[in-house]
Amino acid sequence: MIQIRRVHTLFVVFILLLSSAYSEESASTSFDEPQGELTLAQSLALALERNPGLAPFEWDIRAAEARTLQAGLRPNPELAIDLEGIRLGGSDIGSTSRTAGFSPSDGFSASTSGSSESSRNSLFGDSEITLTLSQLVELGGKRAKRVEAANKERQVAVWDYEVVRADVLAQTARAFYGVVVAQEHVRLAEDLFGLAGRAHQTIQTLVQAGKVSPIEESRSQVELSQLTIERDTASRELSAARVELAGQWGSNAPLFTHATGTFPDTFSPLSPETMKTAIDRSPYTTRWLAELERRDAVVRLERANGKPDLTVAFGLRSAGSSGVSQRGWDLSSADGLSLNRGGTDSDRDTQVVLGISIPLPLFNRNQGRIKEAEYLAEKAAFERRAMEASISNALTAGYERASAFHAEFEALKTTVIPTAQNAFEAVQKGYKAGKFGLLDVLIAQRALFDARRQLAQSQASFQQTIVEIERFVGMPAAPALLESNEENTHEQK
Repeated sequence: MIQIRRVHTLFVVFILLLSSAYSEESASTSFDEPQGELTLAQSLALALERNPGLAPFEWDIRAAEARTLQAGLRPNPELAIDLEGIRLGGSDIGSTSRTAGFSPSDGFSASTSGSSESSRNSLFGDSEITLTLSQLVELGGKRAKRVEAANKERQVAVWDYEVVRADVLAQTARAFYGVVVAQEHVRLAEDLFGLAGRAHQTIQTLVQAGKVSPIEESRSQVELSQLTIERDTASRELSAARVELAGQWGSNAPLFTHATGTFPDTFSPLSPETMKTAIDRSPYTTRWLAELERRDAVVRLERANGKPDLTVAFGLRSAGSSGVSQRGWDLSSADGLSLNRGGTDSDRDTQVVLGISIPLPLFNRNQGRIKEAEYLAEKAAFERRAMEASISNALTAGYERASAFHAEFEALKTTVIPTAQNAFEAVQKGYKAGKFGLLDVLIAQRALFDARRQLAQSQASFQQTIVEIERFVGMPAAPALLESNEENTHEQK
């Protein structure tokens, strides 16, 4: 009997995966690759920690979180500057006036005055300048619906990650049991080779004593050579199985020496009600529920996008002439000579500008995208039903295969192997007594070890089928098995 611990570690890990929410900064425990005996729990933990196929999906979740952040941002305001009436050319405009006179009170006076309008000749002197700040106001709850759709997309990404983790766990468990059955094949091949080697030595002694024909020694040598090939082949298959198992945590040079545990001995299928509940809780169907919710959210978003948005603008407008500069000189007998120079006389007008604009939904009301989103939502409903049907068929077929492997295992353990063992022992005694030939011994020996090899293979096939069932339902495929294992554990303690 193959010794492997009777613990449904895969079930425990599945429950933890389904009950724990994804954390952005999840705590990670560092696992050292084992160098001695390896259990299923250690294999699953190493696969979850280091499997190369899980890393890309973690980045998908982070990207979905970034899209959620972007979806919640408001539109940026816009700053606009409009210039109208820009002068592209012209000449300086100016005037100068001179006056002279005599008065009794002031005596002789003379004045020279001038004005310059060169500023009106500048590039922006007479232009109209408008500075506007506008803000898009989203109507119809677009921002909230956009955030909702992004959150649903993130949930789908999380469930995609859970599905991949379930696949990794199932692959690791199958690889683990592949190592176990390969170890059993090596053990059986070595035992059969050792038994054949001792028998060959006995036959050589009998040939030398003249009690049997040399042909018997040749037959024994041929059988020994075939068993040598089988032993070497089993050893290579074990090495390949070990590399396949270590590859689940990204290693191609396994350091463990032996995979250990127990195969189950009992099997009790789930009831139809329990199976229906298990299917509903499966990460595969739950993923499609999240996908259906995401597509419904996209439908709501596209309908909201069909409603026009409002743009509100506020600004300042400056128009008119920038100003006239003046300067003058006065000469009088009373005051003497005086120089007067004036400043700039501004003639610009500043106004407040308010504006509101909204598109008229006469032609484009986002009809095409709304229909596309509705069709994709309908498609998701059909895909979900197809997934449920596929899982139900896989579970039904899986239970049939598990029942067949379990029946084969029970028949081999209770009937075939004991009968083959008794026959082999009887033929051995008869051969020593001269009642049977060497060929009869070899046939009985081969039948016994083939039955043992078939027992190991049926056990591994049964357990791998159970792993496949648990991959879909996320719970023990045989509740009675778990109870019997717990009882055996308590008895051993």
